[in-house]
Amino acid sequence: MSFLPIIIIYFWSSYLFPDFEEEKNLKTYIDQNYRIIFGLWSVFIVSNAIISICLKELEISNFTVLLRLAGGLLLAVVALFDLRKGLRIVLGINLLILLVGTIFISKHW
Repeated sequence: MSFLPIIIIYFWSSYLFPDFEEEKNLKTYIDQNYRIIFGLWSVFIVSNAIISICLKELEISNFTVLLRLAGGLLLAVVALFDLRKGLRIVLGINLLILLVGTIFISKHW
């Protein structure tokens, strides 16, 4: 179970970095495969949260677990729906959640 994030990162990196001999325009490649890239990223974040809960490292009510689940949910929304125009807004919200969570954790550590 703990190898799941490593396997997900392997597939994520294979989709994130194409064969540059065949693909010359990286922006076009990412635009065509953004659902797979963000879907794997979402699965990675949510699986880390679930593994932390299952291994009893963190409780489900812990703030970091809630942040991971919220970030994974936002990335899943990007992957499931065609949000190319709203992609920057969703990623901005995800970054804001991460920053607020980091500040909250650093003050209460």
